[in-house]
Amino acid sequence: MKTNKSSDSVSMIQQSIIKTIDKLQCHLTKREDETGYIHRIRVYIKRLRGWLRLLHIHTENVDWKIIDQNLIEVAKSLGGTRDDQVISETLFILVNNAKTQKEISAIASMDERLHMELVPSSIDWKIIKNRLSEELNTIKKVFVSFESIRTIKKGLRHTYKRTIRHGEKAYSTQNTYDELHKLRKWVKYLNYQLAYIGKAYPDFYIKYKHDIDKLGDVLGKAHDLAVIKERLELLPVRKKDTEDLEIVCDLIDKNINLIMKNSSYTYKLIFNLSPKKFADQI
Repeated sequence: MKTNKSSDSVSMIQQSIIKTIDKLQCHLTKREDETGYIHRIRVYIKRLRGWLRLLHIHTENVDWKIIDQNLIEVAKSLGGTRDDQVISETLFILVNNAKTQKEISAIASMDERLHMELVPSSIDWKIIKNRLSEELNTIKKVFVSFESIRTIKKGLRHTYKRTIRHGEKAYSTQNTYDELHKLRKWVKYLNYQLAYIGKAYPDFYIKYKHDIDKLGDVLGKAHDLAVIKERLELLPVRKKDTEDLEIVCDLIDKNINLIMKNSSYTYKLIFNLSPKKFADQI
């Protein structure tokens, strides 16, 4: 009976990843100018990258890391088209938290500078779709099947452990933006993995869904702020912008620190077990 239950669980998880692949393949046949077209592709890619990290399949002919890198390159080639929107939405957070007109003016000035530096990127959809279709076919053939739930547990322990490693650094007094980036990525990987596992173990997924969604959302806001600061610091230096740049960068640091402080409780609600105990819940 136990064997049958395990087999059913494996099948449900496999069908879930196949469904993601099928949905992305179907999406690629639609018009590129549809609202949210690029965003949906990037989300599907992130889900698949989370899955690849769960299995860690490496064979003589195929390595998950190569597939993962190919997916990264496709996602990056699509990312530039959303920069304008992301910058405006993220700087709006700063405006809401600004306390003086001087700060608001500085934000507007730096917003204008960033948009001036943006270079519209063109996308060769034929190349992108052909390349992505090849990767999806490979994933479906090689990276869907696994022998037992033990394989999933092993991958889950690895993800949980890696996330804790970056979380300890990101929430420490020596926090760097690099660790914030890494923590955000691994929280996302874990979230996507739990969504797949949740098809067979819904109670386990529901237990963490709210908190991990909440954590991923606030870390995403902190990440976007950090990216904007990094971009601002790469802009060509103009003397007249020096004060505005300092004001905005200081506001970004304060907002990120506040986000990290306020999110630490949610982080601890999720990451309070050993990797083994966490994975053994399925």
